[in-house]
Amino acid sequence: MSSDSDMMHAMQKHAEQIELEAQRTNDTSQPALPFGATVFSAYAGFNMAYAFIFIPSTGVLAAYSDPTTGKPLPELDQALALLVWAWFIISVIFTVAATRASWALLLTLGFFDLEALLLAVGYMVGNSKVMLASRGVGFVVAFCAYWAGTAGLWGGGATMIKLPVGDLTHLRVD
Repeated sequence: MSSDSDMMHAMQKHAEQIELEAQRTNDTSQPALPFGATVFSAYAGFNMAYAFIFIPSTGVLAAYSDPTTGKPLPELDQALALLVWAWFIISVIFTVAATRASWALLLTLGFFDLEALLLAVGYMVGNSKVMLASRGVGFVVAFCAYWAGTAGLWGGGATMIKLPVGDLTHLRVD
């Protein structure tokens, strides 16, 4: 338990150092660290919550299964739809905030909004074609997320490679 606390403390100190360095150099080309940390931590939480549903030891899937046949009940799709609708709303809030960051992040979040919308509708109406469309949009989300993440990782002089992200910070009205 102590090692988890130590690791969290070290991560917090590292984040503070990055924030101080950005303030010292007055670098406005990258979005603020707290926004990125909030967004990507939130989506990690969504992925974990979604995964826990399908892990047998949690009992969630068993609660939505017929005890005699073991097949999922129709209520499972409705419950999944509600979970995705909640995250769609959160994602739209993040997307609005990203309008002042970069095109790469804005496109990632915008396509995720579309994916979540299609996924929620697909679960609600039980349409496999809508579900397939949501998975297709998911590939676009993954590409955009890897682009934005790689650009952030390589940015700030860490490497000689600088991926374009379409900086939107010049549009800020502070």
